[in-house]
Amino acid sequence: MSVLIDTNILLRIAQPSHAMHAPATHALATLLKQDEAVFFCAQNIAEFRRLATRPVASNGGLQETR
Repeated sequence: MSVLIDTNILLRIAQPSHAMHAPATHALATLLKQDEAVFFCAQNIAEFRRLATRPVASNGGLQETR
């Protein structure tokens, strides 16, 4: 099976304090352990960069969850 990793998964993995960090990390680790083909595309990278570098006041950045 081939799996395209969504931008939200990338964001959650990059944000250790987020409530969904552990499930996202576990899901990706499980796919990799099962030797699945895991992909991300240029759009995912562009979206990740745009969201990670947007000001926190604009609902961006890798801000802490509350």
